[in-house]
Amino acid sequence: DRFVKYLVTLSKIIISADLIVPLLLKFLDDASGYASNDSQNCLAIAEELGNIFLSRLLIATLYSSSTGELFIAHVISFATKQLCTDSATSGPGSLQLKTMSLLFISLLAQEEILGPSICCKYLLPSLLHNLEHSSTINGRNAIVQALQSFVLFLQEDTIGVLICKPILCSIIPGKLMAYDNPNTIQFTDSSAIKTFCLLKDLTILLQVCLCRLDSKTIMNYYFNSNSGTILQLMSV
Repeated sequence: DRFVKYLVTLSKIIISADLIVPLLLKFLDDASGYASNDSQNCLAIAEELGNIFLSRLLIATLYSSSTGELFIAHVISFATKQLCTDSATSGPGSLQLKTMSLLFISLLAQEEILGPSICCKYLLPSLLHNLEHSSTINGRNAIVQALQSFVLFLQEDTIGVLICKPILCSIIPGKLMAYDNPNTIQFTDSSAIKTFCLLKDLTILLQVCLCRLDSKTIMNYYFNSNSGTILQLMSV
């Protein structure tokens, strides 16, 4: 794509890509918003945006040519917003835009771009903090799906400490505490339905994490200190 090649060349010849990064991300954000409101041209726009969104060469070049802190701040804000923005239209184009957002998270975790360590420090907390604000992809929480793909890049201890622990010790208990008796939740209002869907998606994420943990870690994070949470979750 000529536009991507132009951006890569520009990033290499200027002193710093700090001016390009916020402008490019704003363009991608605005274009995604426009595409999500244009049912006729959404798919075509999404395909063009994908060439920029998912260009490993472009993202890696921008990162290496810019101030690390600025790049990280802008990219993480952009990635989180994309996962939390609902499309105004439905169809293949809207689905492709959301799918690109998930793939973008996986791209950032690649070693030649941000890598797992930086993503764990900055991106992961942002995603966990915004779980409730996430949009959905095929009926599932988009941020949970992003975390599920992100798990593949993480070490066992990291999964236990940064994902399993906050989910089991604070996120799920916080959701269940909103009800006097979680065992008798009546899923008749939108709030309760949204809570149930999030708990269901988090359970799927924990199952994915389970496959990548040894027995000692499983006992530590799933049972020894969180048996109450597990029992409550299983009864909902």
